[in-house]
Amino acid sequence: MPKTKPGIPLLAICLTVAAGCVFQFAGLLMRSADSSASEIFAYLTYFFIALNLIASYVYARKCRKLVRAVVTDSKSNNLIFATALICAGLLYDFVHQCYNCYSYFENAGYIDYSYIVPVALSGVFALISCAYYIAFYLCVKGTGVDYRNFTAFHFAPLLWAFFKTANLVTQLFDIKSGAQEICHFILLVSLLPFFLCFAAASDKKERGASNSFIMSALFCASMCFIVSAPRLAMFVLGGGNNLENVTFSSPTYFLLGLFIVAVLRENRKAEKSVIIGE
Repeated sequence: MPKTKPGIPLLAICLTVAAGCVFQFAGLLMRSADSSASEIFAYLTYFFIALNLIASYVYARKCRKLVRAVVTDSKSNNLIFATALICAGLLYDFVHQCYNCYSYFENAGYIDYSYIVPVALSGVFALISCAYYIAFYLCVKGTGVDYRNFTAFHFAPLLWAFFKTANLVTQLFDIKSGAQEICHFILLVSLLPFFLCFAAASDKKERGASNSFIMSALFCASMCFIVSAPRLAMFVLGGGNNLENVTFSSPTYFLLGLFIVAVLRENRKAEKSVIIGE
């Protein structure tokens, strides 16, 4: 097996983390002085977080794969029926979001794109996810269709859930001035799959890690640094008094990020030794 090289995706992850930290720090500096500049830095932070997620996915795709956990060759009637239900549910959500968009444009005097864009995109990915699970349905039924061949759609359900979450965030926080709160929310969301994948990986005897573990770990570590490093820098530079009180601990998140990086580094070293051994 050829040696897997981290290459450009890993470099992109590091650069997007650095850019996210810089713009988040700049946003903290300008938060009380210039609201318009703070808004620009907030949007730039969100942009580089999105790029980091994409780079983490690309890097995870380059890594070794373990045995697939989804069983599709059992032709189980229960699984077939349940898959048909989720297809119907996603199709209903697509129709529902179309109605929400139509109703919003009909009644809104001012178009808030930070609200309507996540609603529209969640509808789009609900339809794509429906098509994806139709392929899964056909695969389980043994029709000869293999849903695994539709690699471009594997993350459609994830993106559907992501834009649902983004829509909720825009209702809970001010997207223009609440970059710190939104980044913390994204971090908390990323912690859940990371700790779940970490527990699952810890329970396996095989060497190596699944793509899901690697991707969730990379993105979680990135968010730990983006959330914590700018605040720590403010304290070091003597600007701690200008920061708002928060419920989270920046040193804890920073140290958690370092721990995840160390875990990934050791996993990478172990993977290289396996490849050399083969």
